[in-house]
Order: sequence, then structure tokens, then C-alpha cells
Amino acid sequence: MSVARQIGALSVATVVSPFLVAFPITLSALVSGDSVGIHEPLDLLKSVPLGVAGLTMFGAPTFILAALLAWLLDTCGCRSPWPFTASGAGLGALFVGWIFFEPANLLFEQAIVTASGAVSGAICGWIYWCIALRGREDA
Repeated sequence: MSVARQIGALSVATVVSPFLVAFPITLSALVSGDSVGIHEPLDLLKSVPLGVAGLTMFGAPTFILAALLAWLLDTCGCRSPWPFTASGAGLGALFVGWIFFEPANLLFEQAIVTASGAVSGAICGWIYWCIALRGREDA
């Protein structure tokens, strides 16, 4: 398996992940009406600077954790998309839940944040698999 493909796949997944997390959080703020400054559908564009901020602050740790997870799955001989998707969902839920955990937060808000991390992680795990492993003879 090509290391360049793996690094490229990890890079793409790492760049995409904070934007996939920020959009549902911004959408839930729009739907609930609780958030300051998010009142119209056009305000969903505010998820872009949130994604950039997330990438800036958490890009390196996300890349490192995803690389360790990909290495572990590769060592175990996983070639199907499902282990990458499921482990990405777990990593996303744990990482985002840990970053945004506040005991005083409402349960619904915490569930939205954790679910968006899980969905983002699942999509990014699948993206990694598509770029790094799909269609490879040695995969």
C-alpha cells in the first residue's frame, strides 16, 4: 500500500472533518433559535469560519489520532470500509465529545455535538478508505 496515498487520505479526512462537525452544530443552533447571531438560513455560512477554527486548533491532533487508528486497522489486516467507518465514528464522537464536554450543558446540546462528531468521523473514515484502499490490488 502506498504511504503517499495514506498520507493524502489522512490529510483530506482531517481537513474535511471540522467542517462536517461545524455544519450540524450551526444547523441545530438555527433550528433551536437559542444561539446568538444565527437566525436565518444564510447564517449557516457561519459554519465555515467555525470549521477553519476547528482545523487550526485541532488539525494536528486529529491527524495524529487518525494516523494511529489507520495504522492499527492496517496492522490488523482490515480492508473493508466498515472498520474504517465505524472506528472513524467512534474517534469522532470521542474526540468532539471530549473537546466540547461541559457538565452544565443541556443533554440535547451535548447529544447534537457528539452525534455530529460521530457522523463526521464515519464520513471521514469512509473517505480515508476510498482514497487509501479502494481498488488497490494489495488492499
